[in-house]
Amino acid sequence: MKDKKQLYAITKPFPQKFIREAGKGRYFVPHAVLRQRLLQVVGNYDWKSGPEIIADGNFVGIYGQLDCIIDGQSYSVRCIGSASATEDDGDKLKAAESDAFRRCAMQLGLGLHLWTNSGEWFLSLDNESEDWKPNHIPIKKLSETEPTKVKSSDE
Repeated sequence: MKDKKQLYAITKPFPQKFIREAGKGRYFVPHAVLRQRLLQVVGNYDWKSGPEIIADGNFVGIYGQLDCIIDGQSYSVRCIGSASATEDDGDKLKAAESDAFRRCAMQLGLGLHLWTNSGEWFLSLDNESEDWKPNHIPIKKLSETEPTKVKSSDE
């Protein structure tokens, strides 16, 4: 129980430079950055998506499942991802799968600080040399050359 290096590494807040504003007081880290952190911390992982969720003949979302090993313990997390009704069918599927991945990753602690609207962070470490306090809220304005709005959920 005391050696949770991977758990702390996966829950470590992302640096400010990777955080983007999604609008309406919501923030995100680009999909590729989430996957990089996951690979960096746990190594290989298994991602499965499907089946699709259809309601009244319309695509509503998709199930996603993330399997990995953290600190020697096997985890399997399953979540539902959704997409905007304004996207075309292909983009809806991609956006929903990305949303499902983000939600599964959050269940493991990856990017969890972005879901705490208050900015409060309760995890602590014995290692005081690490700064584990998130500073993403309020978000700083990004430079003109950096993206500031989400166009699709798999950016």
